[in-house]
Parts: sequence; structure tokens; C-alpha cells
Amino acid sequence: MANLKILVEGPLKVGDSRLMNPYGIIAVNPLFNPDANYELAMAYIAFVTSLEGQKIIGNYKFDGEQFFIPDAK
Repeated sequence: MANLKILVEGPLKVGDSRLMNPYGIIAVNPLFNPDANYELAMAYIAFVTSLEGQKIIGNYKFDGEQFFIPDAK
């Protein structure tokens, strides 16, 4: 990584929780967009929120550092 000085840490390293950047996933309602593939969207959501999907998200690293904390409930 570049020789940059870290000035602020986010919540991954017990830093400021105001730096949290949660992600969400929502299927498009086919009543509002008839071209939306609702079944495929729901299958994708089921995978992303499954134990396997959450494990893949949690194991994603860049330069040896974890990037995401899976939080599907």
C-alpha cells in the first residue's frame, strides 16, 4: 500500500461508528417495473443473505485486510 498516514479508523478496527457504511439489497417490485426479474432477484438475495453468502462476504480481503462485516439477520 502507499505510504499514507491513517488519520481516522472506521468501525472495523474499533474506530468511529459514524464511518459505518452499511449495504442493503432490495428486489425491484415487478408492479413498478414489468421488466424486473423478481424471481432471479429473490434468488440472489437468498444467496447473499445465506450462511454461504455471508461467509464469502466476511472472507473478502484486500491486501490481507477484511473489507466487509456480514450482517444479514
